[in-house]
Amino acid sequence: MIKREWGEKILSGEKTLEIRRGSCSAHKGERIGLCYSGTGCIYGFVDLVESIGPLTPQEWWELRHKHCVTMRCRTVKELPYKGRTCGWVVTNPQRLETPIEIVRSRGAVIWQRVNL
Repeated sequence: MIKREWGEKILSGEKTLEIRRGSCSAHKGERIGLCYSGTGCIYGFVDLVESIGPLTPQEWWELRHKHCVTMRCRTVKELPYKGRTCGWVVTNPQRLETPIEIVRSRGAVIWQRVNL
């Protein structure tokens, strides 16, 4: 699940790094669907090519432009997620013409397997 604003940037190819509190090494090399928060639809797909981190403050500072964030971190010392910031590198975005409806799991969901 991802907020629509960030999902749209990923699907446009502008955003190539998603950050989260944890690694996604188990999903490296997979084609993943992007489901926007508050919806039950997949709006597109990307390839998850790498999971990096936890990032150091210097690494985050150098990579933050790929995440499309400039306002939150004003100095090299600031790091999201209280020092447990991991980067998920994505490529090859494919926006769907018609979103695919799915049955969402309840609660806070980061990963959900679906059969398409």
